Amino acid sequence: MKTLLSSLSSCVLAAPLLLTSPLAVAQPDLPNLEGSWHITDGRILYWDGSTNHFTEDFVSFEIRIIDQHEGVFGGYYAPVHEDSAAPGFHGEEQAYDGTYAMLGTIGWDAQTVVFADIDDTSAVRCDLIDPDTMHCLSWEAGERALVGRFVMTRASP
Repeated sequence: MKTLLSSLSSCVLAAPLLLTSPLAVAQPDLPNLEGSWHITDGRILYWDGSTNHFTEDFVSFEIRIIDQHEGVFGGYYAPVHEDSAAPGFHGEEQAYDGTYAMLGTIGWDAQTVVFADIDDTSAVRCDLIDPDTMHCLSWEAGERALVGRFVMTRASP
């Protein structure tokens, strides 16, 4: 009898924990982010004090999200124009060239999106505003630090 009461007592104490765990709470449907996204508006501040301003009418980067599986995905980003440049180590212009790999995840709330640059320390955190718009914050630590904010809009699915 004492064992039965002890077991029941443990179940009663554990029940609230189980009911509030992420596994017990219904998760919202995850958005399908696959496709091409463009950075269309925002500003980046670099370690040397220089800035890049992205305007709505000038698309500087394309972000391509591919291979989305549930809440995680792979992809890449690449400059759209040859003059998408950032400062170099000593203030000289260093243009982005090529394609850069990244990984990403969608938060449990189905609205937070995080990107991590492969082979670099930069990261991006976005809030999904609607199925085709994200408001993003970007940062990179270290000798070539940067911070910024920008809007990404879906260009194609």
